[in-house]
Amino acid sequence: MNRKYYKAEIAFDKKNYEVIYNTIYLTGFSTILEDNGTVQIFVTEDEKDKLKLLKEELVEDNAIREQDFIIEEFKDRDWNNEWKESIDPIYIKDKLVVTPSWKLAAIKEPENKVIIQIDPKMAFGTGHNETTQMILDIMVDCIDEKDKYMLDYGTGTGVLAIAGIKLGVEKAIAIDNDIDSIFSAEENTANNNAADNITLYKANISDIKEKDFDIIIANIDRTVITENMMHLKDKLKRGGKLIITGILHEENDELTKAIKDSGFKLIETREKAEWLAYYAIKKK
Repeated sequence: MNRKYYKAEIAFDKKNYEVIYNTIYLTGFSTILEDNGTVQIFVTEDEKDKLKLLKEELVEDNAIREQDFIIEEFKDRDWNNEWKESIDPIYIKDKLVVTPSWKLAAIKEPENKVIIQIDPKMAFGTGHNETTQMILDIMVDCIDEKDKYMLDYGTGTGVLAIAGIKLGVEKAIAIDNDIDSIFSAEENTANNNAADNITLYKANISDIKEKDFDIIIANIDRTVITENMMHLKDKLKRGGKLIITGILHEENDELTKAIKDSGFKLIETREKAEWLAYYAIKKK
C-alpha cells in the first residue's frame, strides 16, 4: 500500500510571522523549515487533517490568504530523508558555515571555516532566513580582537551568540522573552561547545544588569528596537558596536533616525531581499 506524505508551504511577511509561528507551535508541528519567505511543514498522512485545521485557523484569523498556504502530496517517498536533504549548509563569506548536524560531512574545506551546528526546530534563526545571514555577514566583517563581551538581544536559537564566540568573543549574554527559544539556545550552545561562554536569560534588555558590552547584536522587530534604543546605548561601551536587522525597506527612515538620534554613528546599511541590516558605533 502506498503511503502518502504532505508538505505545506506558508508564505509569510514581517507582519504575520509571529502569528504563524505561534499557531504552528500550538497546533503541535515540529518538522519545520523556513526558506525563501515560506515556512514549510512536513507531515505523514496521519497529520493531514491537522494541516487543514492550521490553514483554516490562519485564514479565519486573517493572518494569511487562502493562496498563501499550499499543500503538496507525495507518495512512496522517504519523507523524513527528503526533508533533511532539502536543508543545505549556509555559507557566510567562505569563512562561517551554519549547518544541520546531518550535513556536517558535506561542508567544503571544513578545516578553514567556523562551523555552527543548528538543527531546524521551532525557534527563530537556523541561518536560512535573510536577516540571520545579513547579521552573520556583518559579524564576520566587523568582529575583531578588541571585542570580548557581547549581548545577543532576541537570541532565538542562539546562532548569533554562538557565532560571536566562535569568531573570537570571550563572553556573551543571550536574552529572549520566549522560554522555548531559551531551551533551544541551551541545546545549541551545548552542541557547539559554547555553553561555558554564553549566559542565557529569559528577559528583556531592560531586565538585565549586565552592561559595558563591546558589541550588541539584535535580529528583532523594528518596534522593539526603537522602543529600546536608549537601553541599547546604555548597555554598550563608548565606541561599542551595534548590529541590527529585522527591518523592512519601508522602515529605513525611522530606524536610521532612531540610530542617529540615540548617539550612534551609522557606519553601514546592507540589504537582502526586503530586509535591511545596520552597523553603527556608539559615539565616544
